[in-house]
Order: sequence, then structure tokens, then C-alpha cells
Amino acid sequence: MTNPIIERAARAIVAADNRDPDAIHPLGLGKPQWQHYTKQAEAVLRAIREPSEEMIKAGSCGGDWPHASETWQAMIDAALGDE
Repeated sequence: MTNPIIERAARAIVAADNRDPDAIHPLGLGKPQWQHYTKQAEAVLRAIREPSEEMIKAGSCGGDWPHASETWQAMIDAALGDE
């Protein structure tokens, strides 16, 4: 079973290229197009695992919440199944 966050991201990657994520990939042995983009989806999540300063500030709700970065990273890890 595919991780639902990875599937959602893979579908978005295909849709961003104006293609139907559920269409069968022409070279894909009967698999829908989105299934060929799970590695790219994982790569994107890994790339955004380190939050920017703006993200940390937003996650801290404008206050001084020192764990916003760790919370974000834990959420990304969970999305990747790396808990």
C-alpha cells in the first residue's frame, strides 16, 4: 500500500504537468502515471524537511516556540514513513 501523502504528492506532480494521474502510463506496464512519480514525491519531501526561517516563525505563531523546527521535521518524517 502506498503512503497516502506520497501518493497525493505524486498525483500533484503529474497533474502539474497537465496530465491525468490515473491515466495508464504508456511505458508503465499498466500502472497509473502517478505511481511512476513516488520517488520524486519523496525527494520533494526530503528537500523541504529543513524548514526556512519564515516557516519556523509561522510555526511559532509569532511567539517564541523553540520546537517549531523539530515539529515540522517530525511531521515530514512521519509523511515519509521515517518515524
